Amino acid sequence: MLRSPRLRFDMLLATLVAVPLGCYQSAGGYDDGGAADDTAATDDGAASDDASPADDVASTDDGSPPDDAAADDAGPTESGECRTSADCGGRDCVRVPDEPGGYWVCRAEPPPEATGCLGEWDQCCNSSECTERPDGGCYLGTVCAGPYIEQNVCRYDECTTAADCNASTYGVCLPRDVRGAARNECLYGTCRVAADCSAAPGGFCAPLDDPCCPGPTGFHCIYPGRCRSDADCTDGMSCVPDPAGGTRCDFAACPL
Repeated sequence: MLRSPRLRFDMLLATLVAVPLGCYQSAGGYDDGGAADDTAATDDGAASDDASPADDVASTDDGSPPDDAAADDAGPTESGECRTSADCGGRDCVRVPDEPGGYWVCRAEPPPEATGCLGEWDQCCNSSECTERPDGGCYLGTVCAGPYIEQNVCRYDECTTAADCNASTYGVCLPRDVRGAARNECLYGTCRVAADCSAAPGGFCAPLDDPCCPGPTGFHCIYPGRCRSDADCTDGMSCVPDPAGGTRCDFAACPL
């Protein structure tokens, strides 16, 4: 039976309206393999190769990714020594503090616990003697307020988050196994995150090694053209915090 031109046009229009152009979205994503290719999961539940850097970057102490370690955080406001565990020889790459603008650093091998006495300065000879607080451990330490003396010392967790480090404005909770820390410890410096380093373009906040004692002295602002470590200084000088802001090369006044 012949249909009128008007009827054929109405049927064609109804067909075009019923079928979306290009693809249709189901509960599982885009079936045409378009934008979903960049966000879909693989068969084993792992993120695809195009997933954001945060998927395989820093992890917290329980092995899970940081809640706010998204791809947007890996922009110019963040710096560090790593971005993934591949940069750390397979060990975790963690952000300290774990918030936007923190500094990315590798976890290291934990320092060995003491197994015997060294001398009269020892606080302990083994970890079983560190019972003042839970989870104590006995480690080789140093006396840095006078002559450099090695001794066994008891270490305990000082913090869980930066909020526990409130003795001054810029407290950071350094996780154990980072920069030689045997337990979580509070560090105090002149910044916490990159947003605190706005005196010049390109500033970021990073741990600065103590020229007089093993380990970092705290987190400080690093600006382009300023020193980042002792390797950037000459004539026996060290990279130290500048009272005017940032860092500078100077002779360290270590206690005798």
